[in-house]
Amino acid sequence: MDATVRLSTWTASVGAKAALQKAWVKISNIPLDKRCEANVFYAGGLVGVSLDLDASTLHKPKYVKVLIGCRDVELIPASAEGCLGDNFYDFFYEIDKIVVGGPPKTNSSVVVGGSLGAPSPKRARYEQSNSITEENSENQGLGSHSESVRQGKQYDSVMITDVTTESGSQESNDDNVDGNELLIETMTREHEAALAADKAFLSGLGIVEEEFHAMTWLSSWAVDGDHSSPDCSEAED
Repeated sequence: MDATVRLSTWTASVGAKAALQKAWVKISNIPLDKRCEANVFYAGGLVGVSLDLDASTLHKPKYVKVLIGCRDVELIPASAEGCLGDNFYDFFYEIDKIVVGGPPKTNSSVVVGGSLGAPSPKRARYEQSNSITEENSENQGLGSHSESVRQGKQYDSVMITDVTTESGSQESNDDNVDGNELLIETMTREHEAALAADKAFLSGLGIVEEEFHAMTWLSSWAVDGDHSSPDCSEAED
């Protein structure tokens, strides 16, 4: 039966779940009349464990600097609510300097040389050839699509022009017909109005319709008749 025994140096962190991270944090909005170590430690304890106090900042108007320990200093909130005396306050936190812990550094490795890192010349030429072929195919597809769109726009413009011309001709014909009908109707009304005015004038002179027709016939005979013919002479006698 094989067994493996691993030995290591004893430390105080044996069996611990995580290491305590520490950072100096600026805490603001603590009232000046309540500035004491107990109240400052209370404000720091809202986001972690207050470990130390920078006494030179205890009476600074803007902030107090406290060493705070917590599981992850990057997760310290920007503000927290607390009670001092009979009032509640919002305390604001700003990390000034990380002492222990902080975000882990990411390790990056680069493989240089070797059979795994050196690219194959044939593979490079093959990939370049495929890339050129794909670009040509895309360019041809774009060219065909552009030509189709251009032809479609030309066809649409021709169809729109023809429809516009036909509709314009139809509207012009309809306007001419309406104009002729309106002119005829206007002339008819004017003629009827003139006849009515003439009848009213003759009636005012005491001339009836039979006398008017007789006068019209005599006027036509006097103007258009050939009075030099024998028939006319006999008719005069």
